[in-house]
Amino acid sequence: HRKNLISQVERMLNPVTGCVHPDIKVWGTETGRLAVSNPPLHGMPSSGQWAKVVRSMFQAPDGWLLLGADFSQIELRLIGWKANCKALLGAYAKGLDMHSYTASLLFNLDIEKLDKKKYPENSWMRQIGKTANFAWCYCGSPQVVIPLLGNALVPDEIIREKFGADPKDKMKVRVPQEDLLNYAVLYHRKYFEVFPELVTWKNREVAAARSKGYAISPYGRVRYLPEIRDPNDRVRGHAENQAVNHGIQSAASDYLLFRFQDIVRECRGHGLQVKPLLSIHDAMYMLIRDSDKEVVEDIVRTVGIRKDAADFGVPMVLEPKCGKGFDDFVE
Repeated sequence: HRKNLISQVERMLNPVTGCVHPDIKVWGTETGRLAVSNPPLHGMPSSGQWAKVVRSMFQAPDGWLLLGADFSQIELRLIGWKANCKALLGAYAKGLDMHSYTASLLFNLDIEKLDKKKYPENSWMRQIGKTANFAWCYCGSPQVVIPLLGNALVPDEIIREKFGADPKDKMKVRVPQEDLLNYAVLYHRKYFEVFPELVTWKNREVAAARSKGYAISPYGRVRYLPEIRDPNDRVRGHAENQAVNHGIQSAASDYLLFRFQDIVRECRGHGLQVKPLLSIHDAMYMLIRDSDKEVVEDIVRTVGIRKDAADFGVPMVLEPKCGKGFDDFVE
């Protein structure tokens, strides 16, 4: 897939401009995210050495910088607002790291003990908190985290006492699948004990979609779901997942595009040269002049979250980063 992406980019390089000019469809997805093809830039790897190789093909011209700005955990923030989840909203209001906060609730531990630098031995707990937030906030079953986490689900003391291994080598231990499932079920149950409003919210979204035959986002984007009344459990369950996901994912994509417009409009109003490029997942990218870096970054930080309180009542975080190419944005 990666080599195929590279060959597509090389084949579609415009000999006059020295750039690729992909097709960008505003209505290409159900949720409203931009659909980019020819080449499919959304398919660029985001982490690892191979990501640097692929992304290094995309560089800003002389005198310009590539600015990327990513909305931090925007879907989790919107879930907190939509579900009126007191724990989620309270954590974001305090500016806490949500994955550490979730882990602190799951393991009854002070959040300070989950600082990766001070307590690296507790990093496995934060990893579970992070995966739980992304896997279970929507409609994930307990076992969906097993392929993602594997032995990380098992507490270090169990690895040491039951399997006689050093926790540093826990991923090499042969842990029975039944044990992994038991821990996944345990954390899944605890997750919804600390975030009970999420269950109510999901049930409400499914019931509304079943009644209307469609799901609708806060901005009015509709997704028709006739399968939500299907007698087949698997077909109906898939539609129920879409009913829950649609409102959040659609709101996140629309919010990003609206703020993208606000930022570009504000920059141009100040006589700054900016060239909006595209959005990838929860991030926006644009070209800016080298000399305008500090001014544009300040506009992104302020204008990009200006309307968050009025729209959702939960603080958003949008932090800009500049580089010469897409390879500067590899995790």
